[in-house]
Amino acid sequence: MNILIIEDDQMLRRAIGHTLTETGHSVSNAANGQEAIENIEKNKDVDLIICDVLMPVLTGPTFLLMLKRYYPHGLPPILIISGVKEGEEFLKKIEIKYDHFLPKPLNFDRLAQVVNDVATVKK
Repeated sequence: MNILIIEDDQMLRRAIGHTLTETGHSVSNAANGQEAIENIEKNKDVDLIICDVLMPVLTGPTFLLMLKRYYPHGLPPILIISGVKEGEEFLKKIEIKYDHFLPKPLNFDRLAQVVNDVATVKK
């Protein structure tokens, strides 16, 4: 699968990328929502988006609202990751659509399980 990781913490972004490439996935990275938009403008072939909530330049929720413009017929699956204690409730209140949510610190076994579930549905 082609997976876009949007995470401002470079160490975490690298760790997620390493974990996913080790299991055979193709990974592209962005440090914020603006970089992710630029990435998608170049290549819309994304099977899964892993997106942090709080980032500089362009936040996760703002990025996700903008994303609809690039995928008018349906968004790729979205996995939200957040260290904000009430992150999931916050996203529901502002009506941001996503498919999966994982709290930080990330449980990498759970991350692998979610990615495998998405891959299975994609087949």
